[in-house]
Amino acid sequence: QLIRNISCPTLIVWGQQDQIINIKYAERFHKDITGSHLFVLDSCGHVPMLEKPLAVQHEVLTFFGDI
Repeated sequence: QLIRNISCPTLIVWGQQDQIINIKYAERFHKDITGSHLFVLDSCGHVPMLEKPLAVQHEVLTFFGDI
């Protein structure tokens, strides 16, 4: 799997109620990307940045602040 070759800080943002791509893939990406951070938004579907923009903004800024 190529995803295991990712070696940079990685933020994974996912909607808990994503009807297009199941949450199990987010969990797998998180497991396969060493040092990744998984941020799951409840009551959110496939497009978290549009559905919950302030929560995503906060998480992205926090993530970049931690690098």
